[in-house]
Amino acid sequence: MISFFECLGYQYSTKQEFQQFWDFFSEHFTQVSLPDLTYRSLITKQGIEIWQALGKEGAWESFNFHYHSSTDQPGKLLDRFPAPAEGVDGLFSLEVGAEEDLRIRSLINPKEPSEPHSEGYQIRFQPPNFHWYEHLRLPCQVKVQLTAFPESIRLYPAGTKSIPVGKNAADLGVCYILMQEEDQQKKDELIFPVLEFGGIIRTLTSFVNEVSGKLVNVAVIDTAGLILDLLVPPGMVDQAPKPGMCVQTQCWLTGRIREVLPPEPKLPFVFLLQTHVAGTYYHDLGQHGEALAFWDALMLVREPQNPYDPQAIAVHSLEGEKLGYIPREINAPLAALMDQGEKLVAYLVHRYHREGQAEQFVIRIYRRGR
Repeated sequence: MISFFECLGYQYSTKQEFQQFWDFFSEHFTQVSLPDLTYRSLITKQGIEIWQALGKEGAWESFNFHYHSSTDQPGKLLDRFPAPAEGVDGLFSLEVGAEEDLRIRSLINPKEPSEPHSEGYQIRFQPPNFHWYEHLRLPCQVKVQLTAFPESIRLYPAGTKSIPVGKNAADLGVCYILMQEEDQQKKDELIFPVLEFGGIIRTLTSFVNEVSGKLVNVAVIDTAGLILDLLVPPGMVDQAPKPGMCVQTQCWLTGRIREVLPPEPKLPFVFLLQTHVAGTYYHDLGQHGEALAFWDALMLVREPQNPYDPQAIAVHSLEGEKLGYIPREINAPLAALMDQGEKLVAYLVHRYHREGQAEQFVIRIYRRGR
């Protein structure tokens, strides 16, 4: 059984250990209020994400984990699926690109020979904050950061040509994906974001869990047309992982949607920066702010006559409500671009607040040409 706690280095086998974890979460969480539920979230310095969803009147709905890094996987977000189990949020399906000689074998018909595929294939992942993405119109091209929480891991020496799958030696090489049955939804069966694959460790990093003090290894895995992060708890393997080693794992896949690519690829879409919005205390939107969700478009408005800062750039909703300003310490280069006629666009990627404090907004800014 997959243990999200163990994969992230938390100890919870005793009441005291779990209470230590819960006290840490309760002391540091922030809130994301949506129309029908509230998320309590904690994002640690190590990259651990913990999201608790509360329904109306504070009823507990789900508790989800993720580990975030700088790894990016481009793909096409296709569809949403309901929660596969109690206490878990919903899922997304993602089509990822294929490479030449991409090897995919069916779990349903393992005796069928694997064949090269030149088309993409679909995987399913669970975002820890599924309802935060409700405004996304599907399908759409995205970049997603994926993390694998393993149920089992096997490591093989660097240079291994093939690794066993089940009882038989695999004719798949090292990088392969074992696909789930594609028509589960048609049969009204539960769909889980479970993926079994083989791949190669490209890079390896480590962090110490700030509550338990336990070491956690994170490997960037290159597999069949897919790059993702794999958590490698030391107690789950019989040797230390190293770059170049081959890995075989069955895992639960989580993901954070990082950005949505525009449907008009011919126009420039150049990422400039990510920043918080300053001065939100003076521009409280109340319930209107709670209606804003991931990748909602925002307007950047130059205020050259602003008496406090001639480089000022205000951030507005599309309805014209002011959220705040681009921070003064970084607004000059953006103001210069806007004054030269460059079209800059902004999208909301995160918002949160602490009890009794103003809403905070995090946005990404892009250049779209003149």
